[in-house]
Amino acid sequence: MSPIASLFTLRGRTGRGGFWAAGLVQIVVGLALALALGPTVDLDWTNTNIADLLPWIAVAAVPAWIGFAATVRRWHDRDKSGWWCLVGALPLIGPVWLAVELGLSPGTPGANRFGPPVGEAAARVRDDAPAADDGRLDDVVARWAASASRSAPAASPPAARPTPLAEVISRPSRAGFGRRGLPS
Repeated sequence: MSPIASLFTLRGRTGRGGFWAAGLVQIVVGLALALALGPTVDLDWTNTNIADLLPWIAVAAVPAWIGFAATVRRWHDRDKSGWWCLVGALPLIGPVWLAVELGLSPGTPGANRFGPPVGEAAARVRDDAPAADDGRLDDVVARWAASASRSAPAASPPAARPTPLAEVISRPSRAGFGRRGLPS
C-alpha cells in the first residue's frame, strides 16, 4: 500500500511514530487546503447559508479523516478496537487518556488480531509469532466451556407462588393504621 493510501485506511496498525507523523500530515494538509480555499470563499458570517459552508466542510473532512484513521490504526496497534476512539469524547479525561495511551504507550509486541507490527521489526516478528487465527482462541473457549459445566451452580429453589388477588381482597382487615396495626 502506498504511503498516501495508508493515511486513509482503517485496516492494520500504526506505531507511535506513524501516529505522530499522521498528526503532522493532518495539520499540514488542513492548512494547505484552507489556504488554497481561503481566497476563493467570502464568508460574511452575518448572512451565511449552508452552500457557503460546504467547501469548508469538505476541507475539514480530509484532515479529520486522516486523524481518525491514524487513531483507529493506533488503537489496533494497542490490540484494541477502533471503537476506543470514543474515549476522546469524555470531558477532560478523554484527550489526556488518548495522549497517554496512543501517543506514549508502546504497541503490543508481535502479531495481534489486527496484523503484524509496523516497521522493520515486523519481518522478524512475523516469522516467529503465531498467527492470530492459529486455534488458540478455540482452545480457550473449550477450556472455559469445560470449567463452566463442572462448576455450574446448584439449581435455586422455585420462587414462592404469589398470593392471588382474590385472597388478598377477602382477608379481614386489621384494625388500626399501617402494617403493625398501630391505633389510628
